[in-house]
Amino acid sequence: MWQNPDVTVIGTIVFDIFIPSIEKFPENGQAVEVNSFPIFTGGCGANTSIVLLKLGVKVALIGSVGKDLFGEYILNYLKEMKVDTSLIKISNNEPTSTSILLINKKKERSYFHSVGSNKEIEIGKKELDVILNSKIFHIGGVNLLPSLDGKPIAEILRKAKSKNVITSIDLAWDTKGRWMKNLKYSIPYIDILMCNKDELSELTNENKIEKAIEQLHNFGIKILVIKLGEKGSLVSKNFYSEFVPSFKVKSKDTTGAGDAFAGGFLYGILQGKNLYEAARIGNYFGAIATTEFGSTAAIQKLNQINFEKIVL
Repeated sequence: MWQNPDVTVIGTIVFDIFIPSIEKFPENGQAVEVNSFPIFTGGCGANTSIVLLKLGVKVALIGSVGKDLFGEYILNYLKEMKVDTSLIKISNNEPTSTSILLINKKKERSYFHSVGSNKEIEIGKKELDVILNSKIFHIGGVNLLPSLDGKPIAEILRKAKSKNVITSIDLAWDTKGRWMKNLKYSIPYIDILMCNKDELSELTNENKIEKAIEQLHNFGIKILVIKLGEKGSLVSKNFYSEFVPSFKVKSKDTTGAGDAFAGGFLYGILQGKNLYEAARIGNYFGAIATTEFGSTAAIQKLNQINFEKIVL
């Protein structure tokens, strides 16, 4: 286990089952034939960790899986990818979190999701010690971590800031609609807040990006990173915002693109890049992630990162 990791990640770990290229859904009592059901390790925490590891970053991943076949598959995969799994809890009470992802012909995604063992992510002394000795503490999937969302995660962030650890949060869609009610406790301790355009709107109750960004800066968020999908991203610091263009790729599936972006962005921060440069690296990995089905299938195939393609 890394005692002094570059990045400690807390986040969701999910077993993903894909149904690609859906043309129609079966009627009651009928069946529709598909070629295959690809399976992958997913989840905001696992995905971001794998991207960082691919870039040579020392990563500690904190999460939870069930004591079942899906959990066993995930742990074996993470170990194969050289992820330190010593801080991943194996739950006896909850099954491994699972998503069934439906991808239509237009590459649009919808899915069924069970929270499962992500309900039981715990931060004890061992986990806290690792967090406090990290350069960056990143939380992937805020709003999907029932045991931590709200006041508990704010207290951990406060302790991290007291040790001058850079704190980073990547939002996920809040199906229960709590948004700012949950996040308000953490705001004083967040250095970097990442989200997509829809999450930004829900969080601030503001449809105009400029006004939403201004609101969050007024609340005290130092750095905002808005993921805009195929359009690129937007970074903002001290009320100054800058658009960062995307990379054009042939996309198959957008699952995990935001998590890949987060990994690339945090790598840029560790390398001393400015916000524009870090977001450009994030855009690159977010784009690459969409070229294969599965959150990190394309990333794990990269034998060498071609940074010559990233014009900073």
